[in-house]
Amino acid sequence: MKSWEEIEFTIYNPALMGDCSVYEDDGATTQYSTKQAYARTEAKYTTSGEDLTFTLTAHTSGNYTLPAERLFTLKLANA
Repeated sequence: MKSWEEIEFTIYNPALMGDCSVYEDDGATTQYSTKQAYARTEAKYTTSGEDLTFTLTAHTSGNYTLPAERLFTLKLANA
């Protein structure tokens, strides 16, 4: 299975902070459980006044490999 080439995050009516994570595995085998081969990308944001800070952190486990390049898009709804 092909990894996501693009991931889009949308923030609606931001609170002071928020977070989510994107889980990925090969989608074809059970290596996620037998070899712990998967990845998780964590997205977090915080706001302070008119400033918004958005951070991404990727974690891989086992022999799962993330793409060398990937497009991330951040959308702010009603901004």
